[in-house]
Amino acid sequence: MLLLASGLIAAVLLSPLTGIRLSAASSNSVQASVSVSATCFAQVSNTAINFGTLTPTTSYAATNLVVDDNAAGNVKANILVDGGNWLSSTSNTFFVTNTVWATTNAGSPTALTNSLIDTLITVPKGGSAGIYFGVNIPAGQNSDTYSQTITVESSC
Repeated sequence: MLLLASGLIAAVLLSPLTGIRLSAASSNSVQASVSVSATCFAQVSNTAINFGTLTPTTSYAATNLVVDDNAAGNVKANILVDGGNWLSSTSNTFFVTNTVWATTNAGSPTALTNSLIDTLITVPKGGSAGIYFGVNIPAGQNSDTYSQTITVESSC
């Protein structure tokens, strides 16, 4: 028996025919590989947007900023948005398209829809970007308190 440098004990055998030493210890090499998937992450800094009290035919300029932070991702993120109709507790509604978004507070606004739309806003890896929202109150809209769900989604 031999004590190897690694602390393993190897048996040494002598072949009766050739006198060649045979060792029970052996080593093998394997190649290991891993693929790391691309991940992107969007987190909105605002959990609510409050446009305040507005009157019918009022357009509230797109000035409420939502910051998307991509700190948890390892690649850039593209930002998509969609939303639902405005609803009240008394069943009054107005359409999702009355909400607008823009890439800057002075940018040309785009109507929000109920289907995800690519904003063409890119959040760099480890960075942030902004998106601005506004609302247009339709003429003749009933007096009430309305709410809407807006989804901000990242895509790698």
